[in-house]
Amino acid sequence: MPTLYEITEEYRDIFALLEESEGEWTPEIASRVEALDGEYDQKIQNIALFILDLEGEQKKIKDEISRLNARMITAKKKAESLSKYLLSSLEFSGRKVKTTLVSVWAQNSPPAVVVDDLAALPDFFKTATVKTSLERIPESLRALATVEPSKTAIKEAIDGGETVPGARFEFRKHLRIK
Repeated sequence: MPTLYEITEEYRDIFALLEESEGEWTPEIASRVEALDGEYDQKIQNIALFILDLEGEQKKIKDEISRLNARMITAKKKAESLSKYLLSSLEFSGRKVKTTLVSVWAQNSPPAVVVDDLAALPDFFKTATVKTSLERIPESLRALATVEPSKTAIKEAIDGGETVPGARFEFRKHLRIK
């Protein structure tokens, strides 16, 4: 059975024959068209049905992704909740638990920069992002800017012994499981 491409090429040949015969419908052209019509329709139908199958499969895959994402979110929330529970218990007891299967302890995290007051923070410790058209860049930059603290610069300053108004270090612990 010829492919759809081959059938399409055959139709092109038939159209060329029609041009040569100046549009006259010859018995040869009629028999070639009649032979192709059923095959062409069948090929188109088969490909269309295959497309419908693929679209149905896409929907099934999308639904399965949604279901698995929901399961992943649930598992993540459970793990976070249990981690907080274990961490608070280990911090309270001050112990490290080691068994034949697992070791669990509360470990100090590197200091985290906490910005309590963005307005009190000196400009040196802020970054700004401007979203505007190019023509407007020179005018009113601060009014158009989104201002955020530069936690890297703040950390370097505090590590260097400086006091940064509006910012501080916060020392935390995190759960370690090996």
